[in-house]
Amino acid sequence: DLGVDQAQAMDRGGPDLTASTDSSPDDLLARDRGYQDMACQPESDAQFCSRNQAECDELEAKDNCGKARKVTCGSCNAPLTCGGGGTANVCGFANGNWATQIVDSQGHVGRNVALALDNNDVAHVAYQDTTSTVALKHALLQGGTWTTAALDSGPLAAEYLDIAVTPAGAVHIAARRGGQPTLWTRGAPWSAETIHTFGGRHVALTVDSTGKLHLCHGDSRGELLLYSVEGRSGWSTETIRGKALSGQPLGAYCDLAVDASGGVHVSYENSNWQRLGYAFKPSGGSWKNEDAAKAPQGKVGSYTSITLDSAGKPLISYFRLVDKTIALARRGTSAASWSSEIVDSTGIIAAHTSLALDSAGAPHLSYFDSTLGAVRYAVKQGSAWSKETVAVVGSGTGGFNDLAVDSGGKAHLVFYNAIAKRLEYATQK
Repeated sequence: DLGVDQAQAMDRGGPDLTASTDSSPDDLLARDRGYQDMACQPESDAQFCSRNQAECDELEAKDNCGKARKVTCGSCNAPLTCGGGGTANVCGFANGNWATQIVDSQGHVGRNVALALDNNDVAHVAYQDTTSTVALKHALLQGGTWTTAALDSGPLAAEYLDIAVTPAGAVHIAARRGGQPTLWTRGAPWSAETIHTFGGRHVALTVDSTGKLHLCHGDSRGELLLYSVEGRSGWSTETIRGKALSGQPLGAYCDLAVDASGGVHVSYENSNWQRLGYAFKPSGGSWKNEDAAKAPQGKVGSYTSITLDSAGKPLISYFRLVDKTIALARRGTSAASWSSEIVDSTGIIAAHTSLALDSAGAPHLSYFDSTLGAVRYAVKQGSAWSKETVAVVGSGTGGFNDLAVDSGGKAHLVFYNAIAKRLEYATQK
């Protein structure tokens, strides 16, 4: 009954949908639009901004019903500015030396993060997603666009992780899975294999010049520092160092590198003695442990990162809790010839240092400054360190970040932005 339809439409506050037999095309079009308007519930301004990932300034776009809308999406708190990180309508830190982009923002992503560049300087990132269930994810940058894939999920997924790319281009991620160190290999689909039956804490992964994979990790009780290496018949695991003092964990924040002769170098926090630990195993030899840095009173040696210079000598970045500074340790020709220099001493509470050398041997370092709530970058040019803030990400966040240097000497940084709960990537211009 047309009269009933008209009355119901009017009761709903909708348009008069009646049409006479001589309705014009414009009348029919208007009627169709009326049907569409009734079928689509317009989103709120807040939903409009959220759907378009806009945090600040005015945004003009079509809403969920296809209608043009112009909305002011908010403002930024200093020192952040709208578009400062290089993305329109997104709050960021304006540093003209760096170009920043969002890797993943679909929820709460980016806690625990690692970065590797392949031989073509293509970026691969491993990270944790805690949006709903805890998940391990991989992101790949190609043609200016990031693509992401979920590899694993579970209560302990990606609690500790690292990533490496072999000379042949194979991508591997080591991560904790159910308390066990597990290796993920990129393919269609990704494949997983258990490296060891226990010892999934503080994993670090590297690859040598032949493509062989090496891993350092701590056991679940913090009593052992372990080393695992890939062989023809699978993985073999051995102890680098055991715990000496009751109640003091060993092997936290380990990292490793392999020299041209096959010697393995490991840095770690020696909480037994509140020192920066270093272990070396020559090819075919046995492990030897040294103190790379110590303080008369107080703790040093957290958040280590290790690399080797052209002569195969180790350099280690680390955090000194005793005076809240970031430092770099270098080994000379013997165990007694370690020296350290302060990189940053602004009274910071810092975390997660990451160290890399460029082709000229200059050290590049990233780290977190919780006083500023910032990811910082330092490079040594000659005898002086040059330091700058790359991004403001929020204080007390854990400071998850990682650094790599490409074939042209440019630094690449990936980091967790706790303010926006997303993963971001920055490259030097």
